[in-house]
Amino acid sequence: MRGLSILAFFLLLSSARGGQSLQIPHTTASPKIDAVVDDPAWSAAAVISGLTISNGPDGAGLEPSTTEIRLLWNENGIFIRFRCRDTKIETPFQGRDEPHFQGDAAEVFLDVAGDARSVVELQVSPANQVFDQKILLDAPPISRNGRLIDQFVMQHFKAFPNWNYEGLQTAAGHIEGGWAAVIALPPEALGLPKWKPMNVRANLLRYDWLESEPGKRSLIAMNWAPVDYGCPHLSPEAMGVLTLMPPGISKANGD
Repeated sequence: MRGLSILAFFLLLSSARGGQSLQIPHTTASPKIDAVVDDPAWSAAAVISGLTISNGPDGAGLEPSTTEIRLLWNENGIFIRFRCRDTKIETPFQGRDEPHFQGDAAEVFLDVAGDARSVVELQVSPANQVFDQKILLDAPPISRNGRLIDQFVMQHFKAFPNWNYEGLQTAAGHIEGGWAAVIALPPEALGLPKWKPMNVRANLLRYDWLESEPGKRSLIAMNWAPVDYGCPHLSPEAMGVLTLMPPGISKANGD
């Protein structure tokens, strides 16, 4: 197991139990950072074959849009590819740190420390426009059903939209039947010299805006780890766990 004992490995996995979890295989060949979907590097990836509608009445009666997410990792990056079926792609904003969630977007939340107090939020639009920020809680979180309570948010929640994820690489664009986005997450901006076999708390989301009737838009908000509609940034304790598998150990896919 290349330096990782069997006992240590199973301890690693045991700490990932509870809620959503996914084992991410190691790759020696980094996938291409572009929006094409025929790169053979992705054939060995872990696969999330669909997302669920966010909790709450705003999502009642909606069906999730077809979405596939693939993930790989190596020492230099966690690689994520979103493939999104979409008949009407909306990208109303251009520029860094615009509210791209008000159009179609893929979104990633990361909590490397695992204490739900320092979270990176990242959005990528089909036009390859990026929003990134850091969220810090200056006290241990107090949540109800996975969401921070309002009083705690008012007193202890701080967002820093001027923070930029240094070294981030993204690509996005239209493909047949929809759009795709590829995201490469380097470790250094998160305080790590390199990625290694470990657990990373995360959530993966997609926003799909539809014209429900002439002149009216409706949002299908979807997530991997269940969160309340419109509140993924307020739900650090609801994240799932990505387990970065040691080299040479095969993955086990999960949805």
